[in-house]
Amino acid sequence: RVLDQRCPERNFTQKELTDILENDTWVQCDKCEKWRMLPPHLKIEDVELPDKWYCRMNTYDRPRSKCFAKERDGHWYAKYWATQYAQGQLGDIKEESGSCPSVATEARESLDAS
Repeated sequence: RVLDQRCPERNFTQKELTDILENDTWVQCDKCEKWRMLPPHLKIEDVELPDKWYCRMNTYDRPRSKCFAKERDGHWYAKYWATQYAQGQLGDIKEESGSCPSVATEARESLDAS
């Protein structure tokens, strides 16, 4: 499927979107106070977060592992994680979410452009 930035529901079933967005785990940087979303296959109870967390600790999302990186919303991250999964850069999220989002390789380029 080709990823449409303006209308993600055209690319995913409602269940796929719900599964991706429903299990959001967000962390806030103690320096810049920006929020970063962890991959959907990680559950908050399975992640050991320190009392103080910083963008540089964001090993799952290297482009946003710096405080100067733009803060993104949940819909953007849903598309980003789906793209990472499709490119084999994430573990299998099918077990956790019940779906395997499929996206075209040019989706990554369109995400970078936004």
